[in-house]
Amino acid sequence: MKNNKVGPKFLRFINPLVEVLRLNGGVGRPSEIRPLVTKKLNISEVEINQTVGSGVSKIYNQIDWARYYLREWGFISAEERGIWRLTNKGFKENLTDEQVLKLFSEVQEKYKKQYKSEKEETK
Repeated sequence: MKNNKVGPKFLRFINPLVEVLRLNGGVGRPSEIRPLVTKKLNISEVEINQTVGSGVSKIYNQIDWARYYLREWGFISAEERGIWRLTNKGFKENLTDEQVLKLFSEVQEKYKKQYKSEKEETK
């Protein structure tokens, strides 16, 4: 993702994550894949070592969010715990920055509707 686009910072990891997985045969453990993504993007150790409140690397947390959204879009399988595996769609399709933003918005809307529905059921 280019910096001039609107959206969360983790969206910048969407396409590099897919590319790294493709180069890795379509599969890998997070502990193997995350460093390859940061290397691909020339992210410094200083930036990698910055943490969120839980103590997890801020960059790795953003890569994990990118993986989550790729799973929601059907690009990554959720079949095996601790394994990131591209689906056929993940191998074949490429996403433009505009498509990434559109898909992000669609997932957000889906969860807003789900939350609203669940909230109304509890009334």
